[in-house]
Amino acid sequence: MTRRHTLNCLLLALGALLPLVGCSAPSRNSIMTLHAPGPAEHLAVDVENFRGEVTVIAEPERTDIAIESRVVASKEIPKPDVAAALDSVAIDGAVETDPIQQAGFNTLRVRSTSLRAGATDVHAELTVRVPRCDGARIVNYGGFVELVDVGGALHVDNADGTILVRTSRPLVEPITLLTSNGNIYCQAPEGTAGAVDLHSLDGRIAFKDGFGNASETEYTPQHLRTQLGAGANPIVMRTNVGQVRFIIMEDPLTSTRVVKSAAPSIWNSLYLKGSRRYTLNLPDGSNASVSEPGEGMGPE
Repeated sequence: MTRRHTLNCLLLALGALLPLVGCSAPSRNSIMTLHAPGPAEHLAVDVENFRGEVTVIAEPERTDIAIESRVVASKEIPKPDVAAALDSVAIDGAVETDPIQQAGFNTLRVRSTSLRAGATDVHAELTVRVPRCDGARIVNYGGFVELVDVGGALHVDNADGTILVRTSRPLVEPITLLTSNGNIYCQAPEGTAGAVDLHSLDGRIAFKDGFGNASETEYTPQHLRTQLGAGANPIVMRTNVGQVRFIIMEDPLTSTRVVKSAAPSIWNSLYLKGSRRYTLNLPDGSNASVSEPGEGMGPE
């Protein structure tokens, strides 16, 4: 191949890439920094995101709180309307002291809202970085939720998106992870305990305890119950469409996976096939049939 032919090939390749330049969706980035409570004080995180993604990361070396946001407008919005669409989204954050608890209990509340009620052409991607997280409540729609190195009680309600929890802190308080359409992955260390209840209406369940602390296990490919350690706290994970994988392992923070979202389903949008029961209410378990553990319980 001659040098001129090689150059021509490179020019053709660059020409093919030129239409892609500048094709990313218009967005607006911002960072909010807040004062963090002292290292001896508790800090819980409470996030409500109207649409998009939420990531909460506990970083012990931090001395402040950072709320990173990226507001994204659809490429389908006419250019003259893009600025107004981005400006329609407000993101607020504040640290509040719990008036019921004694001093030293604090909650970081983060809220994203949009004036374009019901619109699907704008969303917010939130990353919350805190020195510690002693409990979390996340409400999100239409995207990915990830919690990293968190502890305490956890409640995630994610409509139409995957949930990933990986933490070095044993989970010993009530855990509820719910999504209407998406996978649920949870990785936790030895010492995690509770009454485990995993359920997928259209998908498979995988549970693995690398330390042999599980007992009284009842299993079908879509539903698993087991007692993990001596904990009485509920550990509930529910999805309508997708996998549920709960793994007790060494170094849960260092093990990550490529997350695949389940394809959207019109049935979940219409709340058919029992969606409301399994995503908006805690289960009573009366409809589940279970059997002895079998193949497919492993994480892979």
